[in-house]
Amino acid sequence: MNPIHLMQRIRLGEDSTLELKQIHIKDAGKNLEPHPDGLSDEFTC
Repeated sequence: MNPIHLMQRIRLGEDSTLELKQIHIKDAGKNLEPHPDGLSDEFTC
């Protein structure tokens, strides 16, 4: 999938084959939310 096609999919929003996630990162590089363990639970095949 090329970057243009990916951006088009993101603009259309979630559907039965795409689930979007967001992560917040501090200046020091540590993520604030979601917790890394919780985020890894979301990645499934």
